[in-house]
Amino acid sequence: VHDKENWAQIDGEYTLDAGALKSLKFGLRGAEHKRYTDPTVNQGPKGAWATNVPAFSGTYPSNYGAGLGSGFPTGVPYISASDLAAYNATYTNRDPIARRSPLDGG
Repeated sequence: VHDKENWAQIDGEYTLDAGALKSLKFGLRGAEHKRYTDPTVNQGPKGAWATNVPAFSGTYPSNYGAGLGSGFPTGVPYISASDLAAYNATYTNRDPIARRSPLDGG
């Protein structure tokens, strides 16, 4: 995201010396703000990602979150880092050109 702003300001004071009204202060300010964004990047996975999600390989230790008070969930399953890395390598598209939205000319 790129921002650009142009602005101008003029302040003035007119001395009157007319009893209680000693001077008249005035000002004028104008601004123009523009924002330029890069093309939209689509975030969808590729291939049969939904049917090949890795299985949970373990659970967090039973004392996980013990210092956070009662009612903290226990036995929360997780997917191993190596299984997530393999899934990422197979089913994600990290190419910024291939992921560009067709609405942005990609």
